[in-house]
Amino acid sequence: MKHDNLIRPTNDSNPLPLPFPALPGYWNAVVKKLKQTQFWHGLVQTCTIPSELQVSWKNNLRGQSYLEVFDPLTQKHHRFGSEQDALIWIERQRFNQ
Repeated sequence: MKHDNLIRPTNDSNPLPLPFPALPGYWNAVVKKLKQTQFWHGLVQTCTIPSELQVSWKNNLRGQSYLEVFDPLTQKHHRFGSEQDALIWIERQRFNQ
């Protein structure tokens, strides 16, 4: 594999190429390729935990609606019977941080 854009030492009369190209575009392509594999995608997803709360409406077995808030930092699910209760809890969480 030939790389013309290799980082080379400047103080050597016979520079030896380092094993990685200097161009950021190259690294973007490498990362993109790694993300395409299922293993690396799972690893990247695991290492980059989103910090935003995930909020969704759900139904229980009786068909009653409830609001579920998932906190990815604590890995806990919180369930609320109303949007107002969920908003109060979210505001308290934000205020306590």
